[in-house]
Amino acid sequence: MTTTTGLNLETAWHSYPGRVWRHASRMFWGHASSPRPARGSTFRSAFANVMGIEMFRMSEAINWLDQYLYPAFSDQWDNTLFRHEIRKYLNSSTVLLDLGAGAGILPQMDFRDHCGLACGVDIEPSVLDNPFLHEARVGNIEQLPWAENTFDVVVSNNVLEHLSQPATAFSEVYRVLKPGGIFLIKTPNCLHYVALLARCTPHRFHEWFNQKRGRASKDTFPTFYRVNRSGRIRQCCLSAGLLVEDIRHIEGRPEYLRFSVPSYLLGTCYERLVNSTRLLSSFRAVLIAVMRKPMPPRG
Repeated sequence: MTTTTGLNLETAWHSYPGRVWRHASRMFWGHASSPRPARGSTFRSAFANVMGIEMFRMSEAINWLDQYLYPAFSDQWDNTLFRHEIRKYLNSSTVLLDLGAGAGILPQMDFRDHCGLACGVDIEPSVLDNPFLHEARVGNIEQLPWAENTFDVVVSNNVLEHLSQPATAFSEVYRVLKPGGIFLIKTPNCLHYVALLARCTPHRFHEWFNQKRGRASKDTFPTFYRVNRSGRIRQCCLSAGLLVEDIRHIEGRPEYLRFSVPSYLLGTCYERLVNSTRLLSSFRAVLIAVMRKPMPPRG
């Protein structure tokens, strides 16, 4: 799946060394006639300038790049995309299970008005206060606290990367799904640069980095990435008895590199490259997979 960004590949590549860079740089540094601190400025005033005016200009430049390079994208674009995929399988009688539902911080995972019963499970007690669920239970995904053949649809949004035993979790999903039931997942691709960096850095760095992006450290959990590539997903499905209907690799706006103009443009070059050919699709950021529990044989 190639993500629509509002620019074709040829236009995008020719824009970076010219118009995009010049315009973004002017927004950050100001025009040549912009006033500069006097040579005798104190360190304090210089520091205030950097932390004040320049940070404002950086934010302004990032906003302009968002509008110019990714006009069709908004914050949480990947969660919105996953929501649209889930909605395809819901109706007024659907019994839904959200794995790792948490406290309900993502409105994109609110399906109360689109299904008959929305259930959720998480190891954290905060799931009991999740406003998006009709029924919440504290429990382990690798030992789900429901009987077999309970759910029509099971969903998992950015959870599988945190599992130490994903094969067991897939078997549990098979157990609680009704025959013909659907299992949908969204998870980071372990071959993408974000996941590669995450695997090479300690958890405390992840907490610090996500705090800078506006996420509380308590919402950043350890990662294992043991089922975060298409081949491994297929293996777990085969072991559990699930049928793979679709696995898509998706690359969009470079969210983790939107902290500076150079990093943003570098991330955009990467996005254009991996979206330019299916040969590089394995290096896109997000995996969305659809699996089904087969119907029992007739007769």
